[in-house]
Amino acid sequence: MEKAIHTLPRFSNEDAARQYLETLRWPNGAVCPHCSRADRQSKLHGKSHRAGLYSCGHCRGQYTVTVGTELQRSKVGLHKWVYGTHLMCASTRGVSAKQLERVLGVAYKTAWCMARSIREARSSDSARKPPAEPAVGRKTKLGFLNAGVPAPLSDFNRALR
Repeated sequence: MEKAIHTLPRFSNEDAARQYLETLRWPNGAVCPHCSRADRQSKLHGKSHRAGLYSCGHCRGQYTVTVGTELQRSKVGLHKWVYGTHLMCASTRGVSAKQLERVLGVAYKTAWCMARSIREARSSDSARKPPAEPAVGRKTKLGFLNAGVPAPLSDFNRALR
């Protein structure tokens, strides 16, 4: 029997969520968002460094997986962002801010801002890229009729950009 989706560590643990985002954003290792180089990247450890901090050997910049995303300056935990994004991407009818508030345990205003950010990221991404699958159905003057099932969900990484 499979585990319930909301009990996965990436939805309840900050470090697991960070690790999950790192594997999605950097499948071949960390890449500096400042100079776009992949070599000479080192992870900083110790009490004086926050979790998930990397250092670039070329430009000497420090960065995390959230740099350049909507999550960069958010005070909401990464695991809540990952879970909220999963809920919104997995639902065909969408998720309301009120439902996000109940599920994530955040204030309504926070849930509304999160939902808006996720929707904007998804819509701007769909405007940039062509649909993954062509429309299915009978062709009419105005386009496709009975377009069938919506296109499958794309990579979770695209919604986080």
